[in-house]
Amino acid sequence: MPSDASACSASAINAQSTACFWVVTSDAIPVKRARERALRLCAEWRVNGDGLALVLTELLTNAFEHGRLKATDRVVVRICRRLREIELVVVVPQAAYRIPEPAEDLNAEDGRGLTIVHALTREFACIERFPGYQTLIAVLGIT
Repeated sequence: MPSDASACSASAINAQSTACFWVVTSDAIPVKRARERALRLCAEWRVNGDGLALVLTELLTNAFEHGRLKATDRVVVRICRRLREIELVVVVPQAAYRIPEPAEDLNAEDGRGLTIVHALTREFACIERFPGYQTLIAVLGIT
């Protein structure tokens, strides 16, 4: 599946829900393209996508910078809009499962991005859904 492969449906779930997913690979500028795609999707939905774009950017940047991904690894992104919220799911191949932690000290060198993720989301979780894969779930309110 190419890195730009996607499936989006405006009415796949019901009249008040829509969903989109795609695969991101570590080629060229994956985070920027994913962010732009999320913003276009939010524009189609007529919702503010700034928070979603920032959370997606942080989660993908962490995956590519800290996840030790190989060039052939694929990260799956799914965005689902419901009546009053957007759910973002990012599935990352991981050699070792480790729950990311936000920084306790905002002056720390690592973890500040996850502090922002926690501040922007209603819910945030990191689980190992499949062996060798880390699943990050973020739920944001719609504005």
